[in-house]
This record gives sequence, C-alpha cells and structure tokens, in this order.
Amino acid sequence: MKIRTAEKKDFEEVINLVRKLYGEKNLKKIHKNWGKEYLKLLKDIFVLKEDNKIVAYISIDKNENSIYIADLYVLSEYRRKRIATKLIDYVEQIRRKNHKKYLRVDVRRKDKLAVKFYKKLNFVILEPKDKNKSWRLIR
Repeated sequence: MKIRTAEKKDFEEVINLVRKLYGEKNLKKIHKNWGKEYLKLLKDIFVLKEDNKIVAYISIDKNENSIYIADLYVLSEYRRKRIATKLIDYVEQIRRKNHKKYLRVDVRRKDKLAVKFYKKLNFVILEPKDKNKSWRLIR
C-alpha cells in the first residue's frame, strides 16, 4: 500500500471513486466542473493504490489555520483495513509540515459511522456547521 499525490493519468480511476461517493446525479450538483478542475486540484488529492488499482482517495483544502478534508472514500471491498486511517495520518503529516493548527472535516449528522470513525481518531465536535445537517469536527 502506497499513498501518493494523484497524477493526471489517475483521472479515470479517481473520478470513478468520486462517482461512488456522491452518485452520478449528486456529482453533477456538487462538483459541476470536477473533471475540468481535476488538474488544478491534483496537488491536493492523494490516492492509495493496492492490487494495481486506486482503492481510496482523500482530497484536501488548505486555508490559513487548517487543512480541510473535503472528500475521503475507500472502495467497499477495501474497508476495515485501516486505509482511511492511513490517509488521515498522511494528511496529518501534511498539516504538521505546513504548520497548520488543525485538521477539519464536516460530517453529516446522520452519518453515525463517519462521526464514530473521526472521534476514534481524536477528532472532536467543534460546532454544528448546519444545525440540522452537519457536524464540524477538528483534530
């Protein structure tokens, strides 16, 4: 298992993971120009390859004080292998290297598994992003 920065040649594999994460209809709403933006985003997309294919990705956004985890997805057949944890740890190294104060992620309140996962990794609920839909968690 190796984590690396996404490359131009990874586009088809990564976009297929994005489709699985959001669904085709939602993908068009959320990421209207995702394909066009991909090349600009490459430096902030990291992939994990196993069995000669990309099985997971994480995308981030850096701001003044933090690194925001925009997306994190692992193919279902590769879950429960600590891949998501490895991706978060990788981004944590980036946070330290860039002297950012914390990692941040927004999680839908109804996604109890994701909330539990991030809490297990020492993220804490900071504030509701949207009182009805999302929690904001930091570490």
